[in-house]
Amino acid sequence: MPRYWLDASVFIEANLRSYPIGIADSFWEWLAGQVQAGQIVSPRRVYKEVAENEDHQDLLAKWVKNRKDKGLCVLPTKAVQLLVGKIGEFVFSSYPGVEAYDFLRGGDPWVIAHALDDDGVVVTKESYRHPQAKKARIPDVCEHFGVSCIDTLEMLKKLKVKF
Repeated sequence: MPRYWLDASVFIEANLRSYPIGIADSFWEWLAGQVQAGQIVSPRRVYKEVAENEDHQDLLAKWVKNRKDKGLCVLPTKAVQLLVGKIGEFVFSSYPGVEAYDFLRGGDPWVIAHALDDDGVVVTKESYRHPQAKKARIPDVCEHFGVSCIDTLEMLKKLKVKF
């Protein structure tokens, strides 16, 4: 079974809208179990976006920090670093410079590179754009590199979760 590589948007949107910590605790308990089992992971850069960003010093940041060394936070290998370079080349050749830079400065290329290297699945709340889009989006870049990309609900269905 492939591992699921979660983008920062999954954690942030779940906490803000669908499954707030303190209200939907069964979701977070299930997610913690999946992290501990190695089924759900995130790149170090995504961890930094969620846990170290000064705008995110809340219950979510605490939840993520508590799992940093318990399987959630995956450091990049040399192969992943090389893939991030290839993703960067594609993004800069396909999107305007400002948009490419914006995409590449966060965790987005890292989550794709890790999933590509791991034969994993990217999970994001970002929606698909059309081929003429001016803004790089995780699903579009995943499609270019042949990486499976789904949203949170699809991941829950694939893992047959019941709350």
